[in-house]
Amino acid sequence: MTVRDNDGSIIQFLYGEDAIDVMNTKFLEKFNFLEQNFTSLITNYNGGEIMQRVNSVAIDEYKAQCKKKLKAIKRE
Repeated sequence: MTVRDNDGSIIQFLYGEDAIDVMNTKFLEKFNFLEQNFTSLITNYNGGEIMQRVNSVAIDEYKAQCKKKLKAIKRE
């Protein structure tokens, strides 16, 4: 139940140090802060130019992949 480096030295005596299982927390799916960061980026740094470079099809595909992966994690 320890976290070790590649040479075997201990990094944490207890994974997460607070004994909370990160994969089972209810906050795992809440990534609203990423959207807020993206909105802030667009607002502060010439949003029109950035949005022209964004591949919206790739973003939609990535979102779909993430949803599938989260469902798979929940099933495990």
